[in-house]
Amino acid sequence: MSLHAGSRAVERFPNHSDNLNLIVKNVISDPEWWIKNEKKFENPDVVSVLVHGDMWSPQFLWKNDDLLSLVDWQQAHIGSLTEDLLHVLSLCISVEMKERVTVPLLRYYYNQLTAAMKAKNTEVPFTFDYLQQDYRDSLPLTACFAIIAISMWSNSPVLRSGTSDDEERVAEAGRRMLATLNHCVKECGWS
Repeated sequence: MSLHAGSRAVERFPNHSDNLNLIVKNVISDPEWWIKNEKKFENPDVVSVLVHGDMWSPQFLWKNDDLLSLVDWQQAHIGSLTEDLLHVLSLCISVEMKERVTVPLLRYYYNQLTAAMKAKNTEVPFTFDYLQQDYRDSLPLTACFAIIAISMWSNSPVLRSGTSDDEERVAEAGRRMLATLNHCVKECGWS
């Protein structure tokens, strides 16, 4: 993770520098955090999955309402149950929608997985509480991802198409990033 992206975000959002600086201090500039985060998935007691690692709306290829494929797997790794979901919730929908759908979506995910595994005479190897804790534990990585994404996208064709609503798209992306950071800082108890 680039310290430069964190510094640029602090410059771009000076009214939110406290939480941005907490993310920089507790995650971005702490190599021990990164090592611990990566190594925790080597523990057999920690449930892990194959993570896409760069999950956001352009990675989904659709034909009408049918998902055909997920593309761009360069960031794939073993990791958190909720990392990809958090990326989509943090970067691809409005802050208001994210607040409204996150818990029901986690519940839906757990129930669907439970039903699918029950159909195969297998139990889900974790509880819903475990899934919620996994979500909270994944917030710092998601906050870093959001900082990098907004730093890159704010001056690229992802958000700027040369139309009159470019600034509103950049502002909305900034709101999504800041909401993710604020949620992370609150859930992690950083001050």
